[in-house]
Amino acid sequence: MEALYKKVHAAIRADPLAKKAEKQSLKEHKRFNLKRLSYEQRKANLVDRIRTLNSAGEAIHEDDDE
Repeated sequence: MEALYKKVHAAIRADPLAKKAEKQSLKEHKRFNLKRLSYEQRKANLVDRIRTLNSAGEAIHEDDDE
């Protein structure tokens, strides 16, 4: 351990100027809250959900008829 300290102190004495560490570039942040949808977009999503539910319900009724 002493050898390490002697080596470090010798390096500091050789070049006493402090060197700034380079910062890593910032990563893009994740967005946890969703962007607001317009009225038309919400309405279109609702229509799509209703269509999928209706088609799933029709498929169940067709299976029961067989």
